[in-house]
Amino acid sequence: FGAFTVSGEVGGFDTEITNRISTTSGLTPNTYFNSSAITKIKGLTAEADLYVGDQWHFGLAYTSTDASETSGSRKGLQLGETPSWFATGAIDWSSKDGRLKFQMLPRFQGAEYARGGPALPGTTKPAVGGKGQDTGVPRYSKNFGNYTVVNASVTYLAGESMQHRFQFRVVNLFDEYYAERYGYGNNFYGSAFNRGEYSNTDDRYFYGYPFEGKPRSFYATFATKF
Repeated sequence: FGAFTVSGEVGGFDTEITNRISTTSGLTPNTYFNSSAITKIKGLTAEADLYVGDQWHFGLAYTSTDASETSGSRKGLQLGETPSWFATGAIDWSSKDGRLKFQMLPRFQGAEYARGGPALPGTTKPAVGGKGQDTGVPRYSKNFGNYTVVNASVTYLAGESMQHRFQFRVVNLFDEYYAERYGYGNNFYGSAFNRGEYSNTDDRYFYGYPFEGKPRSFYATFATKF
């Protein structure tokens, strides 16, 4: 389209996993086990790129994922630490001589859950087909998704052959608070628990903790070729 170039791609995936290895969270001890149910993972991917002349590029990639067990206590429940959707973008600009470059990289994250603790009463079921385990639906659930993080950088290439690279990067430009992962622990070694103030089935015994993403950070680098 004249000075504009557009490209795109759409795809999908549909797969089944048997004997998927899973783990408890927040228990003492935590255990790994093979799920007795078939896990079905399906989704959609889409990518689009727009080039405006020789200086601008805009890109967007999107992935939607429906991942859950097909039977048992967790039937239809999105797998833990599997985002329902996420998207990444790119905005690139370069000067006409190619020496000065700017890039912005946003990431948009949809709902993503972590689950842990003992099973909710009445949710534990016999293993499907007598194989593997069905540990029930964990008591605690935390959506640690639904955030947007933007990284940006400015690069300047100096020298006759552009062999000297100066770069300034900003990670998490808008200082968004978010968690890359989320887990559950307990107070097995806590003083209140060991004094008998509550039992190992009490809500006070369990706690969640985020694996926090990097706050706004600045980096300056220099690289050269000899």
